[in-house]
Amino acid sequence: MLRRLAPSLAALVLVAACRHQPPPGTPRPLAAQAGMRFTVTLESSPSTGYRWYLAAQPNPAVVRVVSSEYRQAPAQSVGAPGDEVWTFDALAPGTATLAFEYKRPWNADAPPAKFQTFDVRVSPAGKAASASGAPVPY
Repeated sequence: MLRRLAPSLAALVLVAACRHQPPPGTPRPLAAQAGMRFTVTLESSPSTGYRWYLAAQPNPAVVRVVSSEYRQAPAQSVGAPGDEVWTFDALAPGTATLAFEYKRPWNADAPPAKFQTFDVRVSPAGKAASASGAPVPY
């Protein structure tokens, strides 16, 4: 009897676990203070030809792109995925959307393999950062 119930229980646990995960591409909220520098980290595997690109420039009155760089995971073999770390400055109170596309640069007509957005809310200095200075969800 237990052997017959095991697949059903496994499926139920999987459905319950998936229920708590946001759907792919769902905007993730971020909060930052004006004058603060913050980062967005996205898993990346450039050896496959894919990279993250900004789909559109964010609101230039609220945030500014500082840099992006690839960081290979420590103690991983060549070709293993790592992270693309995008750095931004929060300039002034307001909102901005950071929309990223994961695509191959030579295949511009193909839809992105992944898409991720972040809804950034920048508050006046002293109002929204965590103790560590990292952006916090709102």
